[in-house]
Amino acid sequence: EREAGALKDEVAMLKVSLSAAELEVAGQLKARGELQRRVGELEADIGRLEARSVEEDYKGRCEAAETLLSQREEDAAHLRKQVREKEAAEGELRRALAQARAVSARLESDVKVHGELRKSAVTELEECEASLSEARASEEAARGQAGALRARCEELLADRERAEGALQASAGEVHRLKVRLEA
Repeated sequence: EREAGALKDEVAMLKVSLSAAELEVAGQLKARGELQRRVGELEADIGRLEARSVEEDYKGRCEAAETLLSQREEDAAHLRKQVREKEAAEGELRRALAQARAVSARLESDVKVHGELRKSAVTELEECEASLSEARASEEAARGQAGALRARCEELLADRERAEGALQASAGEVHRLKVRLEA
């Protein structure tokens, strides 16, 4: 009986231990269920956060793409403007080149005319110099002739003065002769 009592006590203890173990297992199962539920919630939160992160990332990428597209459109508009300005500048350059060619042609013509005028002026200058030399020679000859004429005039004046002196002397002589004759 003692042995049976000991076995009964042991069975009772084992039952208590089993109950405690079952309670512990039930608590662990409950805790496990709670943990699984919490893990599910956390996974759902993570999923939502990831979805939100992906959505925000997508929105960020879309905004960045829109900004980049806007910049590219502005760049394209700027490039189109630059192309128009370049085409206008090229047109201006072509017009300026045409004007420069026309001016160059006029200058060449003017240079040719100037050359001809210069040649004509040089010829005329040479002729003038020749005429001037001839005029100087004629002037020198005329001076020589004028000198000779002046000398001749001076001789004639001297002769005239002598003749007048002789005439006066003759008049004086005639006057004396008249006075004598009258006397």
